Amino acid sequence: MAFVRQSVLADAIALAPNLRQADLDELSATRDNDPLFALAYPFTDPTAQTYSMIGDENEVVGMFGVNDQGTVWMLSSDQLYSRYKRQFIIEARYWIDILQGPHERIWNYVDVKNRVAIRWLRFCGFVVGPDPLPYGPDLRPFYFLFRQRRN
Repeated sequence: MAFVRQSVLADAIALAPNLRQADLDELSATRDNDPLFALAYPFTDPTAQTYSMIGDENEVVGMFGVNDQGTVWMLSSDQLYSRYKRQFIIEARYWIDILQGPHERIWNYVDVKNRVAIRWLRFCGFVVGPDPLPYGPDLRPFYFLFRQRRN
């Protein structure tokens, strides 16, 4: 990715049809199957921070953010991992610290099948719960994850 910037709604529209399958599966297991809704929803919360990862050709390769309750999220395309993996890994902790901001703890849930995300979350300092919990309308197994502020 060439750079990260504050998101605009057009980023959600551009990224929605290009989400990686693992993210689509996770959305399907939670509240809805509509990637555009999931990406646009943060724009309805004036307290949310939302950022877009922009590729070398000005394409949106991912979006991430946090709300005022400390719920963090990220959705991306396969391009993030195939073309920008090295830069993404190098910059990830910096952006997680930005999301942490005023929050003592940031958190969310991750599908037990999303092994790439789980490895990345641990690398970024998240604690991933040891036991899966039933989550979403189908009560599929998800891990609770959190990252506590470092003193």
